[in-house]
Order: sequence, then C-alpha cells, then structure tokens
Amino acid sequence: MNNIAGIDLGTTFSALAILNTIGKPEIIPNAEGERITPSAVCFDEADSAIIRVGIEAVNSRQLDPERCVRWIKRHMGDSSWRKNIDGREWSPDEISSLILKKLKQDCSVEHGEITDAVISVPAHFDEVRRKATMDAGTMAGLNVIGIVNEPVAAALYYATTHNISGRVLVYDLGGGTFDATILDIEGSQINIVCSQGDHALGGIDLDKSILEMFEKAYREKFNTELVASEEERAKYEDEAEDVKKTLSRRPSAKKMLYGSAGSMRLEITREAFEKAVSPLITRTDLLIDVILKEAKCKPADITRVLLVGGSTRIPMVHKRLEQKFGFAPEIAVNVDECVALGAAIHAGVTKL
Repeated sequence: MNNIAGIDLGTTFSALAILNTIGKPEIIPNAEGERITPSAVCFDEADSAIIRVGIEAVNSRQLDPERCVRWIKRHMGDSSWRKNIDGREWSPDEISSLILKKLKQDCSVEHGEITDAVISVPAHFDEVRRKATMDAGTMAGLNVIGIVNEPVAAALYYATTHNISGRVLVYDLGGGTFDATILDIEGSQINIVCSQGDHALGGIDLDKSILEMFEKAYREKFNTELVASEEERAKYEDEAEDVKKTLSRRPSAKKMLYGSAGSMRLEITREAFEKAVSPLITRTDLLIDVILKEAKCKPADITRVLLVGGSTRIPMVHKRLEQKFGFAPEIAVNVDECVALGAAIHAGVTKL
C-alpha cells in the first residue's frame, strides 16, 4: 500500500504518512529530512515559475513577504481571496496544491509514485472548504479517495496504538484552527457524537499575542514603533513563534529587539505569556462546555482527553484540561504527526 497516503494539510505544517509493508503507518520525511513541512509557498522574484515550498519559503518570507504565502488554510473555500503574483492570480486551493505537490514528490523519490490519498480537514469545515481541499489534491496530481475529519484521524491512530475506549474528547489546537470533538470509541469503531470549532483560533493567534508584547515593550522604551516594514513583521512573527515554543519548555525566554531607535533585550516569562493568551485559551474552554452540553454529558463522563496539534504542548492547556476533567490529558503520541498517521490508516481501510 505504498502508493496510498494519508495527508495532514495543516495551517502551519503539513505531513504525509503511508502504510508500510506490515500495514503500520509511518511518516515520510521531506527532501530536507524533516518529518513535517511548513505550509508555506514563495514565488521567486526573478522567475515566478520557480516556486519554493516549505522551509525555503519560510526563510524567503523575511526577505520578500509580498511574494510569499503562509497560513493559506484559513482562506480555504473563500472565493474572494486571491494572491496576485506578476499578474497571475492564485486561489487558496491552488496555493494548497503546491504544498501537496511537494509532499507527494518528496515521498515518491524513495517510496514510488503516490497515486491515492486521504486528506484531513478540521471537523468544523463546511462542504465548500472540504471541496476546496479535494480540488487542491486533484490539482497536485492525487486521486483523493476521501476526506477525514482531523479528530477522527487522530483518534484512529490513538486507538490503534493504545488501549482506548469509551467516550473521548479530542482537543485539537493547531496552527490556525481549533476543534473540540466528542467521540465514542469501541475497538476500531469511532463515532462522532458532536463537534465544535473555531477557524480563527490557533497557534498563529498565540504568536500574535507575543508579537504585541514585543511591540509594547519597544514602544514603552523608545516611544516609537518596532515594526516599520512587512519584512520586519515577517521576521518578528517567526521570532514570536520561537518564543512560544521555548515557553512550552522553559519558564522564560529572552529576545533581542532591533528597531529604528536602537536595540533592547526583552525577557518574557511563561506567566506573562499565559496572562496574554488567557482570553484565547478561554475560548477553547467555552467550546468544550458547548459540546458537553450538546452531548448531554458531564466532564466526569469523559474517559480520555486526546491532544492534537502543536499548540497543545503549552503547559497552560494541560493545566486547564486537568482542572476541568480531573485527570491529565494523553500525551502518548506525537501531536504534530498523529493526524497524518491516522489519515494513512483511514486510507488503507478505504482502499480495502
């Protein structure tokens, strides 16, 4: 089944997995040797036919942000959104197809041509966004044999690698979207009870909070703005993301800020970060309350909380969930990879 893939087309990162010879899902590294690929595209200034995808595009963005696109998933299904590059207008599904094409090509080098794929989508995606995702796959040269909800894909991977059954909550806080889903799991049977999502809540919104902390500190010290161009904004957006990741591992992070009035050293504590993003995390709490009410169940009825998405590494997320449910959420799988791995399992089952 090496020619069948499961793909997690994410807001900030994407990943591709196949089923190996014994039917076990495995992530296929990209050409750079990385297991996940930044969902970023950059069109070369000298020749727009040269298109960089992944880490090259992220690095190019600080030099020429106008010719780069990140976080395109937030625009999927939006017929009014276009990116104009040298007179050629690119739609969200066309941009997404370039990301999928890189995943497909990089995998095909070592594992043969990928023909069929299941692509994951947030549970709250409507039919327009789902069709746009399928269209992106078709443009990338894939036969899209199915679309799977991200929480279902993640739960499928959890369930096949761990002994999980009963009523489960999947808390999926990714780069650009949030999903809260209640599922009933019995063996390989997974049934969605209810789901709620927010397509404007994810890791990039947490990054914006850190960028605002950068700007506020610089303004207070120099009485002028830190960010004076789109190139500088791209640079500090990337640095804000780095600070967020550091604060998931350590109690504080230090950063040098370089603006027109001079440079300054800034230290951000985890406590200050948590205070800044608390309103955003509270939005996830409220959506959990909504689905518990929809499912006519109490927190005590939930047997497991499964984490999905890189932003679930934030300690505050664990703390809030443990306070609500009375037990720690599961951290047994790689939260960046479990959706692609589950999508590969789903693809294998679909082809049987």
